[in-house]
Amino acid sequence: MMLTNSVLLVCIASITCVDLAAAAEKVLRLPLKQLDRSRGDLQKRDGSNKVPLYNANGKEYLIEVGVGTPPQYFNLTMDTGSADFWIPSSACPKSMCPHARFNSIFSSTFIPLNNQKLSIEYGVGSAEGNYGLDTLTFKYSNVSLSNTTIGVVSNTSDILVETDEMPSNGILGIGYPDLSMKSDGRPHHIVTELFDANVIAEPVFSLFLNTQSAFGKTGELILGGTDPTRYTGQIEYAPIVNFHLGGKHVSPNLGANKTNAGNDTYLYWAVPGQGASTSTGYHYDAPDLSAYVLDTGTTLTYAPKKVVQSIVMSLTNNSKSTEWDAIQEIYTVSCSLAEKSDLFVEFLISSSDTAKSTTPMKMTVPASELVIPLDDSPTPENATSCMFGIAPMPTGLKLTSGDTWVLGESVLRSLYTVFDLKQNRFGMAKLSSSSAEMTTSHSTTAAAISPSATSTLLAQTDAYSGISNNESAASLQF
Repeated sequence: MMLTNSVLLVCIASITCVDLAAAAEKVLRLPLKQLDRSRGDLQKRDGSNKVPLYNANGKEYLIEVGVGTPPQYFNLTMDTGSADFWIPSSACPKSMCPHARFNSIFSSTFIPLNNQKLSIEYGVGSAEGNYGLDTLTFKYSNVSLSNTTIGVVSNTSDILVETDEMPSNGILGIGYPDLSMKSDGRPHHIVTELFDANVIAEPVFSLFLNTQSAFGKTGELILGGTDPTRYTGQIEYAPIVNFHLGGKHVSPNLGANKTNAGNDTYLYWAVPGQGASTSTGYHYDAPDLSAYVLDTGTTLTYAPKKVVQSIVMSLTNNSKSTEWDAIQEIYTVSCSLAEKSDLFVEFLISSSDTAKSTTPMKMTVPASELVIPLDDSPTPENATSCMFGIAPMPTGLKLTSGDTWVLGESVLRSLYTVFDLKQNRFGMAKLSSSSAEMTTSHSTTAAAISPSATSTLLAQTDAYSGISNNESAASLQF
């Protein structure tokens, strides 16, 4: 909904320019643009101890946000695997920041925090600069947040890519605030700020990412509720895993070793996982719970090597066309695998963070979403070479000192997902058959939106990669 002279606005406390019609619904519905990253993004690994994850020939989900007064607009990668919001500044060279750059001189509301440095390392890429405060505006909603913590970046590496398409030009991290690199006071979560200002009904957000073959404004982010037309059945919930902090070491606090230590905190959007299975008969039953990190900023899904090998070989029936690429650390598979509608993978989630469940939640992902073209083809059906969307955790990379999996876009786009900051839980539901065909609207309607409280609670406690390097986070933050 674009701002016009006929729109009645109200300004309150830390929120400005709020459309009264949208505020009455207490939700914000924002379109997500799906960007197909350049097919040349696979990088040879350097053999160092900081081997990265990568956005492997994949997609990015972008949200358009304005910064400053008047707003300067940027397409930002929406990232549940990190917690910092940053944009390139006019001080960043074009060679590092090839797209629009923020000029603080032209913002009447910018406040520099020169003594607070930003330095963040992602799975692939890094960014450095300073923190500041300014007004953030969500395009299409007429909602703004004043005094929002932003990173103004003057140096980047392997993260902003030159492209003819609508580019990603910064990161909107929506992980837990304690994952932020800001050492002098954590930034508030954007969703919590909107809730505290009574703009949205609940401190939750929900995501519809759409299929890998959909491009443009085909996905949707809803702040404050869910869209029942996007899913069928009930939303099932699992508890978010908190983490032990000990010096530079971070470990998931769950399973047989779960304690109630005073230094536990929420970092990643992570759920208690207990295994995986395939439609072709393979089943992995983990000896104890593992943290399954949910990350929209990572294209692939990463699991232990033996589990991934078994999944791939089970689905492909040990086909000779299935090969292990030791350089890229991925499996290449026949593109025709995507056409087999009866094939799928399930990730098993416990409804408890203390023990495995006898009836775990199942994240079901069809093979059509796990076969990713390696050439310029938009879909596997037209591609000549394809990779599998689940890969072993790259050599040398360890997010935590415990057992951790990463469930990226290749899994999350097959589900309707809900992230609840109030009850620290993650919800998921099966996509409706018509969801991919629906056009994303920029407005909010009462019929289409409902607060997440209407969903049934089934559990009481119940690339570049968007995952930030947690070893660095631990040493900088705690």
